Amino acid sequence: NYNDCANRWPYRGHAWCRVAGPGRCGFRSVVRGYRWDYCTFAGDALGAMERRFHGQQALAAFIPNPHTSHHYYWHHMGQIPVLGALLSPFDLIPTKATVFPELGLVLHKDWLFSEVECVTGSTAESMGTCALRCLNQGAQVVGMTDSKGVQPCVAFAWNPKLRYCVTLPRKTITATFWPFMKKYTTGDGWQHFAYRYSEDHSCSLSTMRGIRDNGIGTVVRFKGNGHMYIRLRQCSKPTVAKASCLAKDCGGGDFCFVPKHCHSGVGGKWVNACRPIEQPPCAE
Repeated sequence: NYNDCANRWPYRGHAWCRVAGPGRCGFRSVVRGYRWDYCTFAGDALGAMERRFHGQQALAAFIPNPHTSHHYYWHHMGQIPVLGALLSPFDLIPTKATVFPELGLVLHKDWLFSEVECVTGSTAESMGTCALRCLNQGAQVVGMTDSKGVQPCVAFAWNPKLRYCVTLPRKTITATFWPFMKKYTTGDGWQHFAYRYSEDHSCSLSTMRGIRDNGIGTVVRFKGNGHMYIRLRQCSKPTVAKASCLAKDCGGGDFCFVPKHCHSGVGGKWVNACRPIEQPPCAE
């Protein structure tokens, strides 16, 4: 609902609303006791993935980036004159993306002794133009000595007031530009979006086509880690099931249903590991 989303202050730069429904819908607010979730752009997300749309409709291909950091000072300690001189994040965390928001610039190192790579942005007419640039043109990466070329874009950062767009490759998906946008009226600050179906951090486009074309159901929540929740189409009463598109969960396959609350991380190797199961029954 547009009014519900637009009438609340942005959280971490994005619109949000209260939600209700079966299963683990949205996120739980421990303090206020209700569930909430980010608002996303309406439209045919798969159509946007398949490049059948242009402009603002391309935004359906993106969701608020779940990989951005909550920790401002850790990301920016290299810019604090005294602390930065003593404790450079490039020396301690060579694979960490260091962001310079005032320059629209991201620096990254693959390894301690590898050269610094630079990802820069440029102005764009609108957020839709920025999304389209990510889909069609990728992310330009430049080294200190030569160009690294264009890499697939999996996310972008957008500043509405400055109309500035930074398209990001996979290695800098955690890049967090500060401050976040706090007011829709001024547009001052940054918003971060991630590609819905990036092959390396979520579900592939072919997998999502299969869920749609085989009539399995509607994806109601992406977790950004290869897991999702699907509202089953065949059920008369709302029924949500957890699914995975990770080969390690699905016995080498590209899609399977898995138990709710299961894990695929390090802890999941020993406790409550995800495994393929039959499609859950409908709610009674």
